[in-house]
Amino acid sequence: VSYFILFSHNRRITRTKDDITRNYKTASFIKSFADKLANGGCNGYVTKEISAADPLIESYTIAKPVGDIPEEMKSKVQKVFLLFGEHPRELVAGQTGFKFLEYICSKAHLSKKDEENLLNLAKFKIILNANPTGRSYLETNKNDIKKVQKRSNARDIDLNRNWPLGFVKFTSREAIAKKKLDQDYGGVSAFSEPETVAIKESIDSFKPRVFLTVHSGMEVLM
Repeated sequence: VSYFILFSHNRRITRTKDDITRNYKTASFIKSFADKLANGGCNGYVTKEISAADPLIESYTIAKPVGDIPEEMKSKVQKVFLLFGEHPRELVAGQTGFKFLEYICSKAHLSKKDEENLLNLAKFKIILNANPTGRSYLETNKNDIKKVQKRSNARDIDLNRNWPLGFVKFTSREAIAKKKLDQDYGGVSAFSEPETVAIKESIDSFKPRVFLTVHSGMEVLM
């Protein structure tokens, strides 16, 4: 699997309720948009899967049937997994996923030929909202300047720290302090959270050649 880190100079994170209501699409709007595509939109190229590990985690596969891909390009198609929204306050990430799906299913893109059409080059699987409970908490408390900075899920676990690679086990006292600050607490063990298990299972079943997780709110978009 190939991993990519993209660099951005955008330091913007969620500051006020206007960031949610004016500048970004809500989680429910993005979900509704994706569901419509999975129900016959995008030339029928979108399918939806609900995780057994966490029914709130939904993934969408965007792919052309083999018969619709030019013969000379069939052997070049790669699997690409895109993950958005592990940290609720990083609204740019979720918006990026929405814009990507909007573009790839647009009439302008679908009409492109050969290598100009990304669906002739790749089969995509995307999770638009990797932290549904955390995002719901943020949107419900959009008038509270502190609560809209939320990084963790509803159990105060940072999902981006809940993976085996780089996992840090804290003492009980350290864990309490980390959870209070809503910062870098990855849980009692790796994969302790149903969201992370659901994401892992989705990745394992898809077996991507490229994996990209999108974050924002600091200098690195990764």
